[in-house]
Amino acid sequence: MAGTRLLALLAGLVLGVPAWAITWNTETPSGGTDISLTSTIFCGQTGGCGTTTAGLGGAIITMTAYSTQGTIAPAGTSPTDDTVGAWLAAQIARYAGGIGISNSPQTEGTASPQNAIDNRGLNDILVVDFGSTNWDVSSVSIGYACQINSLGSGCTGTTSVGPVNFDAWVGNTFNSTTITNGFTGNGAAATLPGFSALTFSPDSGGTGSRSEGTSATGRYLIITGSLAGSSDAFRVNGIAASQGGVSLLGQPLPVPLPGSAPLIVAALLALTWTFRRQLAKAR
Repeated sequence: MAGTRLLALLAGLVLGVPAWAITWNTETPSGGTDISLTSTIFCGQTGGCGTTTAGLGGAIITMTAYSTQGTIAPAGTSPTDDTVGAWLAAQIARYAGGIGISNSPQTEGTASPQNAIDNRGLNDILVVDFGSTNWDVSSVSIGYACQINSLGSGCTGTTSVGPVNFDAWVGNTFNSTTITNGFTGNGAAATLPGFSALTFSPDSGGTGSRSEGTSATGRYLIITGSLAGSSDAFRVNGIAASQGGVSLLGQPLPVPLPGSAPLIVAALLALTWTFRRQLAKAR
C-alpha cells in the first residue's frame, strides 16, 4: 500500500512538471508561395503544412481564413473599418514569411497587403483549430511585417517601419454562430463573445516571436490585425502552444515530453520496486 501511494505521489509530481510547448512552423522553406490559395491549410508538428493531412505527423492544426465586412478605402483617404457583422470566408496561402490571407475585395496580388493578414479597410481573420480543448498559446511568431502607407493601400517597405500589431483570442466553441455574430463593438473596444483575449509582449516593430502572458486556454486561436488600427500587415510563421489536463493529484497535466515520458515511468517503477523490497526486508 505504501509503495502504491509513493508511486502515485511521484507520478503526480513528475506529471506536474511544466510542459514543453509544441511549435508549428507555418513558413514556406523555399521562398515564394508553396501552397496555392485555398480555404484550409493543415500544419503538423512534423512534416510541414499542406492542403491535406497526408504526410503530416505529430499534433496537427487546421487553419481557415475569414474577413469582416467592409470596403477598401480609396488612396489618400482613411479606411472604413467594420469589425461588426458577419464574417466572410476568405482564402489562405503559405508564403515566404508565413500564412497570408486574401479576401474578396483584396484579391491575391504582388503587393501587400493583398497577400498578408491585414486590417486595411476590413480585418483578415486567421482561425487556428488545435483539434481539442485546453490549449495554452505561449507565443506567435511573425515572419513578415509591414506598416501600410496611410496615403494608399500598399506598404511602405518589405519590413515594418513602425509597430505592426495584432489581436488574438482563444475559446472552445467556433461554429456558424461565431461566424454570423463576429465581434461586438468597434476598434479597441471590440470583443469576441465566448473568447478570452490574449496579451502578447510589446511590439518594437518588425518580425520575431512574441510571447503570450495569460493562462487562458481553448481549442481555437483567432488572430487578426489590431482592431484599433488600420495599418498592420503581417504573416504568421510560427505558433507555439501546450495542452493541459488533470494529473493524479488534481494538478495541471502537461503534454508528455516526447521520448522522455517512458524513461520517467520506468524510473518510477524501478524506484517503487526497490522501496517495496526494502520495506519487505525490514519486516
